[in-house]
Amino acid sequence: MKKVLLIGPFPPLYSYGGPTKSIQGLYNVLNTKAIQCSVLSPSRELKGNKIIIEEIDNKILFSNNFYIDILKSLKTNKIIWFNSFFEFKLIWLLFLNSLLQFNLIVSPRGQLSHNAIYTSKPLFKFIFIKFVAFFNKSIYFHSTSKEESKEIKKYFKNTRIKEISNISSNEFFNNSCVNKKFVFYSRIHKKKGLHILLDTLVKHRMNIKLDIYGFIEDKKYWKECEEKIKLLTNVNYCGQIKHGSINSLNNKYTFFIFPTLSENFGHVIIELISMGIIPLISKNTTPFDKIIDSKIGLNFNLENSSDIMNKILLASELSEDQILDKKTLVKDIFLYFDRNQNNVKKDYIKFIKSI
Repeated sequence: MKKVLLIGPFPPLYSYGGPTKSIQGLYNVLNTKAIQCSVLSPSRELKGNKIIIEEIDNKILFSNNFYIDILKSLKTNKIIWFNSFFEFKLIWLLFLNSLLQFNLIVSPRGQLSHNAIYTSKPLFKFIFIKFVAFFNKSIYFHSTSKEESKEIKKYFKNTRIKEISNISSNEFFNNSCVNKKFVFYSRIHKKKGLHILLDTLVKHRMNIKLDIYGFIEDKKYWKECEEKIKLLTNVNYCGQIKHGSINSLNNKYTFFIFPTLSENFGHVIIELISMGIIPLISKNTTPFDKIIDSKIGLNFNLENSSDIMNKILLASELSEDQILDKKTLVKDIFLYFDRNQNNVKKDYIKFIKSI
């Protein structure tokens, strides 16, 4: 039997964003008759508070000492799947692998994109990449899109890459809301582009109803955003969504706007589409750009504030009937992604069996 250890944040953690949902999806899919999957997760949220675990699964360990626990786990797991990149935990795994020879899979989760690298500590990241490159041949890289595969190949020329989309398991909710309210929901970090949206609203003196949700990952960045919000009316920060459950947004919003700089997948996009909310997202920054724009037609050029403004105005001027028509198309987009999930699940199982 193949035994796989997934390393990364697991529910009820939620401040880590999409990777938590990715790891949960992998865990649910990989536990089969031929594969046994377990998880080694942090025990704290990004802001440092320890999580409260209501139900304990003996295959899921919320670790207080990663370096000791990984040594114990290597006795029974010969496939280690690390779901991050710029962490010293990866250096530790590479060192152990050079001694113990296990199979190491690394999912960078979008951290190798140009925008993700340059939004913070680029010098450290380039040094880190150079170091990891020495162990290039001992890694299986996992990417979730063609774009992410290109990003990995840019830094690791002759490496093994398995490209499989993320697993998404959402139920569609019919949304009859036509109040023309906008929502932004993501981690508060420069990579997610909230500042670009706020700058656009300030520059063009736009007055839209906008609610902002998300864990404040970068406090300095958030202070800059707060200064912009003070110049705007009808823009409110609504805090974090408890446990990352977006069901609380059901039937509250007509549009969601997401000016992200880059997403290797974008769980939040699928989640909000599953709530029947009409998307306005940045072009050429997600794997879903073309299908969403072909149906909805409200994607915008991130580097052109006039284009962002025009798409917001276009959305705001839709009649109730036009809004309901677009919501029908939102459901079509959801069903398109949902139909592909069975093939994605099979691909993951084949991948592990092939190692």
